[in-house]
Amino acid sequence: MIRTELRNTENEMERIRWQLDKLTSEAADPAIQQIGSTYPYFAVQSLHQYLLTSDQNAQYFVLLPNGILLKNTQNSRNHVFISSMERFLFFDLLRSNPDRYSAPIAQAAWRFIALNGKTWLVLVYQYNGVYTGAVLRAEVIFANLIRELTELGGSCTITDEAGETYHSGFASGTGNLPLSVMTFAGTLSLDGSTQVKLLAGFINGVVPITLILSIITVIVILFTDHRVNRLVVEPLNQLAVSIDDLQKDPQHMRLEENAPVYELAKVEHTLNYLLEDVVSTRLQLMDRQMKEQKDQLRSLRAQLRSHFYLNAIMTVSNMTYQNRNEDIREYLDLLSRHMRYMMRIHTDTVELGEELEHVDHYVSMQNIRFPDSVVLVEDCPEDCLHIRIPHLYLYTIVENAFKHAMSLENTLLLMITCRKTNTTEWHGCSIVIEDNGQGFTEEFLRDFNNDQDGSENETGHIGLRNIRQSLWLRYHRRDLIVLSNAIPQGAKVELKIPDTIL
Repeated sequence: MIRTELRNTENEMERIRWQLDKLTSEAADPAIQQIGSTYPYFAVQSLHQYLLTSDQNAQYFVLLPNGILLKNTQNSRNHVFISSMERFLFFDLLRSNPDRYSAPIAQAAWRFIALNGKTWLVLVYQYNGVYTGAVLRAEVIFANLIRELTELGGSCTITDEAGETYHSGFASGTGNLPLSVMTFAGTLSLDGSTQVKLLAGFINGVVPITLILSIITVIVILFTDHRVNRLVVEPLNQLAVSIDDLQKDPQHMRLEENAPVYELAKVEHTLNYLLEDVVSTRLQLMDRQMKEQKDQLRSLRAQLRSHFYLNAIMTVSNMTYQNRNEDIREYLDLLSRHMRYMMRIHTDTVELGEELEHVDHYVSMQNIRFPDSVVLVEDCPEDCLHIRIPHLYLYTIVENAFKHAMSLENTLLLMITCRKTNTTEWHGCSIVIEDNGQGFTEEFLRDFNNDQDGSENETGHIGLRNIRQSLWLRYHRRDLIVLSNAIPQGAKVELKIPDTIL
């Protein structure tokens, strides 16, 4: 309230200053100044008429250089009328101390003066020897502010720029609460105090109400927290736990639809519906994928077998022209065993010992076709022979070595090494097949080991590509076949067979 009244008082004083600015512009009009210092009659009458119509909440005056005094002589409703004696004393002070009580328009400020036992607030402009000013009774302009402080049992002191003060009358200094210093109207400052007793009475009435409201607020917060926990937080936590369980076993899990809030119950029902749909879709997809994988495996295995039979028929035909009857009988015996093994199309896996025996038959058949052209060395411990591996994988790698490494000039050396492997990455059997041929090209090694299809001109090693694709379909891993070049020469193929078959 004190700040409000102070702001209202400041606004009133600014309005009076604005009125005084208009009066000054009339008194200092260039048209009047050109006449000189005598001021003609019509100019004086014009200023006098302006004063009569000016704001009556203040006493305005114009003091001309030739001593003519024009003033607002009407009594205002706020009793700002200044008596003849007070007016005489004021103008005597103004003439004797023009620099103290007046200033140019941009520098003028409100000042306190004491006349005839009363305190007045004056604002005087000085422009080319013309003085224009406004006079206010301090107790009138600050009436509302003083009344507000009086109701609070306080008092105030207002100080101008020159240090002159106006007091509202101080109360007893004991038990008073000082107010912060406030500046208004440019250069005036207010300092005061209020009685603590009145504030204490106000506080005594407010504190119990505040305490009761605080207790009610705490109770409402606790009740709301309890309701939120029971209706929202606990069901959400239970829902989060159920969702975690769903990730572990989605096919045998269903959410309990017991949420106390409709929105959460709707979420649970929707999740159960989606879960059933997802599980059904996943089962259908898995079944379709399994069928597709089996069809691809059968197709790849059929592709691995097709070309060999044509070669076998041509070999027997050629030997008949050479009268190699014994070789033909032995060759046909090996070929029959070979075909029986190859015809096991419904067998996905075989023991490593069976696959090695089939490789031996194949090498023997090649030695019959090309006598003393192949030497096979096997290093497979007994504990590896019963490990189950995919059907025809090892045979296909050996067949690829014959195709790319065998020549009629040099004997082909094949070496098969088997070892059990037990590392953090995988458990199973590692089979390494090496030959002494020309090896792989660098481009093919880079493309194959990086799981790329190779360049457009690279058409060889189709069997190795088929094995890589079959391993991916069976084990979902692309690191189970690695190609490199042997030292000092030749190709090296490492085949890794995990214990677990998907």
